[in-house]
Amino acid sequence: MIKALKWTMISLAACAVFLAAVLGTAHLYLSTDQGARRLLGMINTLYPGTITGSAVEVSLLRQEVVVKDAVLLGPDGRRILGSERVSLRMDLPALTGLDLVFVSIDAVRPDFVLEVDEDGWLNIEAAFVEKTPGEGPINVYIRNLTCADGTFVYRAESGEPVLRLRHFDLTMDSAFEHDSLLHFSVPKTSIELFVAGERLDLGSGSASCTIFNDQITDIRASTTMGSTRATLTGSITDMAQKAQFDLDLALDGDMADLREILRLTDRTGGRVQADIRATRDYDDPDFACALSYGGGTIEGLALGAARLDGTVTDRVATIDRLTGSFASGTLDIAGTVDMRRMFPDGYFEGLKEEDAIAYDLVVSGTSLLLDDIPGLPEELRGRISPRIELKGSGISRESLRIAAAFQARGSGVTAGPVLDREDVSADGKVTFGGDRLAFETLNARTRTAEASASGSVDLGSHAVDGSVSLRAAQVGPLLARAGLRGSGNLAATVLASGTWDRPVVDIDARSEEAGLEGVTLGTVTFKALLDETGRLNVSSLRLDNKGSLVTARGDLLLFRRFPDLEPDPGIDLVIDLAGVTASDFTAKLPLEGVLDGRILAAGTLNTLSADIGLTGSDLSVSGVRLGHAALTGVLSGGVLSVSSLEVTNRSSTLLATGEVTLLEGQRMRLIEDPPLRLKVRGDGLLIEDFTDLARGTMSVSADLDGTVRRPSGTAKLLAGQIDLGFQRFDSLDVQASSDGDIIWFEPAVLTIAGEENINARGSITLGGAYEFSLGTPGISMENVDLIREYESARGTIFVHATGQGLLSNPSLAGRLSAAEIEFMDTPMEDMTFAFALEDRTLTVDGAWNFRMNLQHDLATGDISAHALFAETELAPLFTLAGRKTLTGRLTGRVDTKGNMRAPRDMDIDAEISSLDIAHDGRDIVEAHDVNASYRQGSVNLPLTRISLAGRGLLDIQAQGEVSRTLTLDADGVIPMEVLGLIAEDLSDSTGIVRVSSQVRAQGLRPDLSAVITLEDLAWTLPFNGQRLHSVNGKADLRNSRLTVEGITGRLDTGAFHMGGTATFKGFTPSTVELMTQTKSLPIVIPDMMDVTVDAEASFDLSGTRSRLWADAVILDGVYYRDVNVNLFTGVFERIISGPQRERPKKDLSLPWPFLETTTLDVSIKRRGDVRVENNIAELDINPDLKVTGTLTNPVVNGRVAVTDGIVNFQNNEFTVSRGVIDFLDPYRTAANVDIQAKTQVRDWDITLGLEGELENLQLTLSSVPSEEPADILSLLIVGKTSRELTQEQTSVAVSPSGMIAELLTSTYGSDIKKATTLDILELKASDFATSEGGESMTLLVGKELTRRMTVKYQMETRESEMIQRAIAEYKILENLLINGYQSSDGTFGTDLLYRHEFR
Repeated sequence: MIKALKWTMISLAACAVFLAAVLGTAHLYLSTDQGARRLLGMINTLYPGTITGSAVEVSLLRQEVVVKDAVLLGPDGRRILGSERVSLRMDLPALTGLDLVFVSIDAVRPDFVLEVDEDGWLNIEAAFVEKTPGEGPINVYIRNLTCADGTFVYRAESGEPVLRLRHFDLTMDSAFEHDSLLHFSVPKTSIELFVAGERLDLGSGSASCTIFNDQITDIRASTTMGSTRATLTGSITDMAQKAQFDLDLALDGDMADLREILRLTDRTGGRVQADIRATRDYDDPDFACALSYGGGTIEGLALGAARLDGTVTDRVATIDRLTGSFASGTLDIAGTVDMRRMFPDGYFEGLKEEDAIAYDLVVSGTSLLLDDIPGLPEELRGRISPRIELKGSGISRESLRIAAAFQARGSGVTAGPVLDREDVSADGKVTFGGDRLAFETLNARTRTAEASASGSVDLGSHAVDGSVSLRAAQVGPLLARAGLRGSGNLAATVLASGTWDRPVVDIDARSEEAGLEGVTLGTVTFKALLDETGRLNVSSLRLDNKGSLVTARGDLLLFRRFPDLEPDPGIDLVIDLAGVTASDFTAKLPLEGVLDGRILAAGTLNTLSADIGLTGSDLSVSGVRLGHAALTGVLSGGVLSVSSLEVTNRSSTLLATGEVTLLEGQRMRLIEDPPLRLKVRGDGLLIEDFTDLARGTMSVSADLDGTVRRPSGTAKLLAGQIDLGFQRFDSLDVQASSDGDIIWFEPAVLTIAGEENINARGSITLGGAYEFSLGTPGISMENVDLIREYESARGTIFVHATGQGLLSNPSLAGRLSAAEIEFMDTPMEDMTFAFALEDRTLTVDGAWNFRMNLQHDLATGDISAHALFAETELAPLFTLAGRKTLTGRLTGRVDTKGNMRAPRDMDIDAEISSLDIAHDGRDIVEAHDVNASYRQGSVNLPLTRISLAGRGLLDIQAQGEVSRTLTLDADGVIPMEVLGLIAEDLSDSTGIVRVSSQVRAQGLRPDLSAVITLEDLAWTLPFNGQRLHSVNGKADLRNSRLTVEGITGRLDTGAFHMGGTATFKGFTPSTVELMTQTKSLPIVIPDMMDVTVDAEASFDLSGTRSRLWADAVILDGVYYRDVNVNLFTGVFERIISGPQRERPKKDLSLPWPFLETTTLDVSIKRRGDVRVENNIAELDINPDLKVTGTLTNPVVNGRVAVTDGIVNFQNNEFTVSRGVIDFLDPYRTAANVDIQAKTQVRDWDITLGLEGELENLQLTLSSVPSEEPADILSLLIVGKTSRELTQEQTSVAVSPSGMIAELLTSTYGSDIKKATTLDILELKASDFATSEGGESMTLLVGKELTRRMTVKYQMETRESEMIQRAIAEYKILENLLINGYQSSDGTFGTDLLYRHEFR
């Protein structure tokens, strides 16, 4: 036993020695480079990959292999891992079980590249695991792995880097005895992410996790960038089947740190927090997201707080809330995105159908600033509150299907020239699908306009089909955006078809009450069609304005290929003017009259030419009549050539020719100052042909060139026998010349009479510099028409003046004087007044029968004036004022000083030592020692007595301040004859007015107290000559209350009485109670009627409601105005006066507004006889009328019955059998006449009827036995019918047409001649109708051009044929004349006529 144990020990020792020897030998061998590489080669045979290095060290004792510059290559030889030094410690005994166990792997500065091969294997996985099925030759285990300062790169299939970790440290522990258990820890690394080739720095971070079999737990990864930190926690389970996520990502940071990741600029900042949770399996995870933004700026846009809450469940993303607040408002988004059909088997499994995505979103905003919305034009500003409902599917153009409905309200919206701070609302629907974009009822509305559009665009065929309509109640605001002033409404419709590169556009627009830049355009219509060639065919452009009509038609080539504009558009237009009156378009243009004509324009914008033909009739400029004008011209090459401009007015003709260069250059740009050449001629012109302000003859001529702004040339005006109405002149000779800079007037001679001239010369530059001189050697006062009226004036007037300077600051000096003055055969002092203007200061100094000095600074308004009167004779001043019966003398002075712009602060002192005024030698006004002053708003007039007509007086005084309290007292006895001197209508007045009054004014609120007593007043009424007399009574005004006490009087033989009260607010009555009674009061309306009435009337006012009541009884009256009523009433009035227009109602000027609405309640009846006695009737009438309505629009109702009378017609008396005039319309005064009268002519009873409205009476005739109207007229005129006038011996009969012609000529001949200025008017019919032929009618009109020359025009109807004849007659002697004629039937001839009158 002991022996066996001994041998055993020896054997073991021997084996140990052998093993030690072997191991020692192996250790020594493996310590060599060859041995180490052989061992590494043996290890490389255990897995598909390969480990290489620059040096290999093996220690069997430590079971360690150290490889320097180690590189791990994959089966394809591509580098996976590199490291400066790798230490591999292995469990060598484990190799006996085919397990390669690395107890530890330590790598220094490893460089690790992870990528996926074409089979979907990771390169590291393929390096250690065979891809062939079945058990591998060996199992590889790593129990501990450490890395220091390593680099990790993950590459996509394209080879581009996706993720890189730099400077990371890694620790991994694992246990594989029973289960797989790994612990990873990366305490430090720098993270870089690559997107589209761009590197994104995600900061520095750390990571750790535990892998247990198919689970990854305790996941915790974080990264920090500046103040931003992101943390990922959670776990992944069931990785052997389908991985299940339970991960949570938390973010808390600043947007400024995320700028690079989110591709934002440095104008971004603000705190953001996010919490994103992922659950369920990796291929179809559910997400829950909660993101909040604290506010700041993103891309320079100021944002408030924002929040996103949403989920993804079963591949359906739901946005519960996406809310953002801006500086102006909020934006909300909600809805779903359905990805189930897009990823039917999960995000990573099965086929992917990207176009199967579907979405249903609602976007709404509140009061968003358009300025803050990215992508919008800068000129779009304001606030908007939108709501958009978007439904659709697909992503690619082929599969995309979208339906969007939107509503929006905008406030203060500005959009370039279209909108300016407008409130806007819009709505509509847009769809897209099948390459077709469709717009369904897009609407937009503003306060003044609305627009709607619909249509579609096919993106494949480019087809366009749509319409746009625009309605604007006022285009003024729209035009104002473009810097234009305009008015009117607008309605436009645009229809589009064709393709977007060759569109066809139909335009139809209309504007009413249109105006542009102060020019009234009236109704404007525009119809045009843009065809596919880019040509705009204008079928109608029409301006219809108050009778003026301008039309245009033609075409313009606008586009070379839409939307490229044609650089030189072709033009072919026809413009017509018909009845155009300048005043219809603007009141600023002083042109009156009617223009007609046509303009034909053709060519291109660069080669435009036009033929112009215009005519004008009844033309006048600033009241100067031009008469008829005809213009013929051509525009070619930019030059307007006026071949003829002829102005003809009555017997005067003015001719002009020339040219104006309007356009220049290849682009035909408008020349700012067009060159011109113009020649004007007019000889033998009558001034009265052009104006009613003067008479005489004149000749004008001008030859001008240069430019419009700088004309040069010469002009001459000669006039003779000039009569201005207030002054006559023998002649005027003005010659002017210009070199383009200076215009000279030299000489200019105005001859008043004989050798008495006013001579002038001068010049003016275009810059406003001037110089002139004028003077006269003397003008006799008797040659001055204004003075000649006063035959007692004699003397000589001298005028001299010179000046030079600038029009902006003119300078002149002169003298006006008169010598050897006599007035009413009494010599008077010579008159001399010197005047000067220098530095905007006007100075006047002179003397006549008074002395005056004045200085007035026109720039500042300062003025100083002094006037001294010493026994100054007032008769010349009264005579000049038209009151030749007044004379007087004045002694005193007046001094004024202050500023004309501040009249309240001026100082005025007046001292009148004596004032005497007489009428026809009788003293009527006398005052002495009157002193009054006004000093800076303070008035002072001491008590002053004025004697009136010897038996009257007026005591007056005033004091106070205008801006505060001013008191004026006036007491006296005023004879009426003094008032007659003031008002000519009271020139024969008598009686006395006693006045005691006081006016107390506080600012603009005067308080008037007065007692006025009337004593036996009388005067003649100027409009009808009736005498108003015996007027007595009293009026008392106190505390704004007027009391009228017992004012009585008489009008001729009648009497009246009135009284009442009234209260006032200021000068406006607030309440009135006034009563009036009349007794047998005669009223005379000249040339119409005399009537005597008894009446009672009252007028009441309370607040704004007033009423006039009256009850009038006519005691007797007669209406005697002649009227013109017959068979032809109104016919020739229409011929003479033209179309009858409704006469505009004249506005009744009333002093107070309440009178316009005063209601009427007036009754009119009769008690005595009321008759009509005029040229056609003697009637007895009975009125029973009621007048209602208002004072400005009275309405008469009731009836006027004719009780008895006769009517005269064609010298026949008709007895009235029935007659009424009814006023039945309750809303207006409309008289309907129904009068029948009868007479007897031999055996015929003839009835005359007058029917219809008073303004358009119709006269009818009938008879028993019945006859034709022509025969009834024949009976009334000649007492026989046409049949009775038959004369059998000649077989002829009197023509009814002849009788009517005679009646018309005798009735209306003189009126027509007067209205038409004709000298000859004859309307004749053949006296008899023959059996061989019918009747004939002849109209002859003529005008005597001179005493010997007469022209006539004759129209004759003969056998249903119209023959016209023009005749010219010349009187050789008083009884010998020659005439020539030509007829429309081709006949012509000459007659020599001798006329002898047998007496």
